[in-house]
Amino acid sequence: MRRIISLACLLSVGFLTACSDGSTDVGQEADQRLNALIQQLGMTGDPTTNRNLPAPPTTVNTTPVVELGKLLFFSQGLSGRGDEDEFDTACASCHHPALAGSDDLSLPYGVNSDVPELLGPGREFLGSNDTPIIGRNSISLINIGLWDHALNHDGSVESLNPVAFANGSVGSISTPDSGFGVADDDAGENLVTAQTRLSLANAHMMRNGDLDDDDTNDVIDDIVDRLRDDNNDLPVNNWLEEFRTGFEDPTGTATELITPTNLITALAEYQRSLVFTVSPWARYAAGGNLDAISLDAKQGAILALTSVNDGGLGCVDCHSGDFFTDEQYHVLAVPQIGAGMGNDNGQNTDDDFGRFNVTGVEADRYAFRTPTLLNVARTGPWGHDGAYTTLEAMVRHHFDPETNVEEYNASQLDPEISAANVQENTGFAIDVLNDQIDNDQTLLVRLTTGDQQVTEIMAFLNALTDVRLADAPVTRTQIHCVAPWVPNASNANPDQLRLNANSEDDGSLSGDSDQCQ
Repeated sequence: MRRIISLACLLSVGFLTACSDGSTDVGQEADQRLNALIQQLGMTGDPTTNRNLPAPPTTVNTTPVVELGKLLFFSQGLSGRGDEDEFDTACASCHHPALAGSDDLSLPYGVNSDVPELLGPGREFLGSNDTPIIGRNSISLINIGLWDHALNHDGSVESLNPVAFANGSVGSISTPDSGFGVADDDAGENLVTAQTRLSLANAHMMRNGDLDDDDTNDVIDDIVDRLRDDNNDLPVNNWLEEFRTGFEDPTGTATELITPTNLITALAEYQRSLVFTVSPWARYAAGGNLDAISLDAKQGAILALTSVNDGGLGCVDCHSGDFFTDEQYHVLAVPQIGAGMGNDNGQNTDDDFGRFNVTGVEADRYAFRTPTLLNVARTGPWGHDGAYTTLEAMVRHHFDPETNVEEYNASQLDPEISAANVQENTGFAIDVLNDQIDNDQTLLVRLTTGDQQVTEIMAFLNALTDVRLADAPVTRTQIHCVAPWVPNASNANPDQLRLNANSEDDGSLSGDSDQCQ
């Protein structure tokens, strides 16, 4: 039976209203209720506890391998085939720290960009659209080391023995190369190493290897040969010295040090160092700083952390723990835009069946992984395909997916992104979601809320933003507090192919800013 929670119900259970006796009393009541919830849920505000994470680059405790990973992450020399193709893409092209570990686009443009140095809005393909737009939104790499079950919207890189705080390092990992539930012997030490290999070999992300070559190991071997300077492919090549420094072996040879394992390890450790969890909420939840977040944020937190049965919004059912995710898969029926994943629902092939593509289990059709809420205000656009370009629209979708799909306005998208079949494709997902609601097979509940509740939820979500990300301007054109993760003029440029990125209005995204140091 479909459950509908009315606004009157939400207000009747004692959430803070205008009838409270003064702002001080309201604030005290909010603190009491919220701290009780924090204790009840066992939250501390710090999801990094008990984790083994590398220190950020250019800090006292950093390791040389992280510094090497930073140089590799920003090198366009890892892209292309090294012959007639130009080197035009770095890992940072779609996952720049100044863009909160993503690219600020609904759907990413990897290789063959018109202006490779241009990141964010305005980035487009060169000439005719002969390389498909990638079908899913670029997931932020911020806090990638905190995932324990799986990576990607559909969980296609998955720990077969998910242990808390391990980032997939205990037991085996399955990938698309091995197939669902089958260990990939080449996955590496953790989820991040497994995903890094696949990204480097992806034809549309990095265009490495021949486009008809789908063997990941062969592609990685080609990159390693290039870094070893076996074929004199790069403009200059000083990578051996950097690998000697990174792996602390001053006399090691290229064959000994520039290996697939070392390449992937350096890139992965750099990514795992992208830890941003110092938020106003963290300071509040840790205790002792009741003024760290606003009253609206406190009320929003109460709504989010209270179950529907107790009169809240039940966000905590899926966005649980200090990392604010259950790492599970749910049907949300976000509008399906863009190229999709080539799924055929009987009429179109630009649909995306989500988790079903990995497992083949019918119950997983249109299900996607629960994203973390940490830094969610900075990691848009939102949804598996970036269909919503404002966080508020994404929030409102949760309350009434069907109506929000019916009223979806595709004008918010880049004109290059197709929305021709958005209603048709998403209608199939809505049907699945409605069936799940009718049969009590989903945690999603239709809710009727007022603007004040939305305001409070938004205040809470903004309070989950790390202070080093929150200070960036709306246009996101400057590096600000993420400078340690971005190479600057003092860092080596081993192949002279470093991505020196700019935003659409030419604001610097390089690491030369001394702000927030």
